[in-house]
Amino acid sequence: MPGKDFYAALGVDKKATTDQIKKAYRKLARKYHPDVNPGDAQAEEKFKLISEAHDVLSDPEKRKTYDEFGEEGLRAGFDPEQARQYARWQQFAGSGTGTGGRSHFRDFSFDGQSVRYSGFEDLFSNLFGGGPRGARFETRGPTKGQDVESSLEVDFVTAVRGGTTRISMQSQTGPGSAPRTETIDVNIPAGVAEGSKIRLAGKGGPGVDGGPPGDLIIEIRVKPHPVFKREGDSLKLEIPVTVSEAMKGATISVPTLTGPVNLKVPPGTASGKVLRLRGKGVPNLKTKSPGDMYVTIRVQIPATHDPEAIRAAEIIDGFYQGDLRRDIRL
Repeated sequence: MPGKDFYAALGVDKKATTDQIKKAYRKLARKYHPDVNPGDAQAEEKFKLISEAHDVLSDPEKRKTYDEFGEEGLRAGFDPEQARQYARWQQFAGSGTGTGGRSHFRDFSFDGQSVRYSGFEDLFSNLFGGGPRGARFETRGPTKGQDVESSLEVDFVTAVRGGTTRISMQSQTGPGSAPRTETIDVNIPAGVAEGSKIRLAGKGGPGVDGGPPGDLIIEIRVKPHPVFKREGDSLKLEIPVTVSEAMKGATISVPTLTGPVNLKVPPGTASGKVLRLRGKGVPNLKTKSPGDMYVTIRVQIPATHDPEAIRAAEIIDGFYQGDLRRDIRL
């Protein structure tokens, strides 16, 4: 098939190992990188080609497709099975040479209908879903139904702890059948994050000609929590303490998603100090091990104008060492 020769672009053999491909790419990338060749359009194009070649040949699946179908096989929507069908049909089709400079034609019959294609490009274009130049191939035999995508909003605590959420959806038992309402219990894994996807096998579109149904793919949306914030496997929480607790130190009760725990606030803790609670964060989806919780201390000033409180504050002012703002300069 016509197209770019990625092996030639990297200067490697078609049997080259992944390490040999990476080594060849690094060598050429250093030579043709735009930073090394400023303003050189040819070097820039060469760099783009070797980068594309490396992207394809360093990926086992892409390389396998490229080796079988060439660059065309990497196009979005390419159907390898239909391409193989074409290759088999081509073996039995006549050359059909035209006259007077006209295009070559081949005739095929699909499902009792005669279809004429003007050469390879016309027929190959239909492997990507058809076009105005020819009919689309129909795949015979059982075909899996289409996957269906949806979204589900869960509360913050369920996303962290895990749980089960019941949803109702409309489904069909087959093409043209009347839709019916189905209730499904969706298992929410502990530690699921915003944008995570859950696949429910067999809950998608109906199969064709006896094929299995597709899958339902649910994208998770997580409701914000009024107190907790999440960053990866870590939880963050701000908690207020009194002036006395910050100065003397104290043991305070802190809420976590597995229940309250005691947190020791050291004497002389300044507002903004971050303390860590190990293992009180979010379970990792892969390892199941929980992250940590980070508690930010906020020293709360009493909301009062009581003269006694003001005098107490003035007494405390006398214990500061110099000007607090002495290091703040323009």
